[in-house]
Amino acid sequence: EHTEPTKGDDDLSIRPDYSVLATWEVGNAIAYIARRPTVANNFVGWPDNREANLKPYRFLVADSLADAEAILDDCGARYVVVTEPVISGQFARMLDVLGMDQDAYFGMNVEGKLEIRRKMANTMAMRLYIHDGQYMKHFRLVFESSAKRPVAGQLRSVYKIFEFDKWGLLSPTPTTAPSDASRPPPS
Repeated sequence: EHTEPTKGDDDLSIRPDYSVLATWEVGNAIAYIARRPTVANNFVGWPDNREANLKPYRFLVADSLADAEAILDDCGARYVVVTEPVISGQFARMLDVLGMDQDAYFGMNVEGKLEIRRKMANTMAMRLYIHDGQYMKHFRLVFESSAKRPVAGQLRSVYKIFEFDKWGLLSPTPTTAPSDASRPPPS
């Protein structure tokens, strides 16, 4: 109800106007409950749907905005659903599936506590979930779940939905922010 309806929901002969990018395990819920087309889902086996199911992972681990937007453009995605990536272990699982080195993203500090490295802070997962897409002009937060959990010292929504507008046609957000190129790197 927080996303624009699209054609092709009831008639598979019609190409949908857009798709929703979310990790594959929520694909069925998006398709059956929200009645929106998804990029990734578990309708068929992993081998048959592997490439589509990897796209959300590649998007969420991307630390280049241009690379991330290219993935969304390739999928025809208009909406992105993100959930908490670190405490849930979701991000570590994505790195494993993609064959990427977790040490580049996480480490232990001198006190033996998990520490997020700069590479992790720059990922789309963190830029959207923690920073709400701030300073990314083509992303607009359109929904946050009312269910909350403690994350990074704050109560945060379990999931968030962002609208992606590659043409910049979205109405501006209430606060003005510098362009992504002039954005200071996250700490």
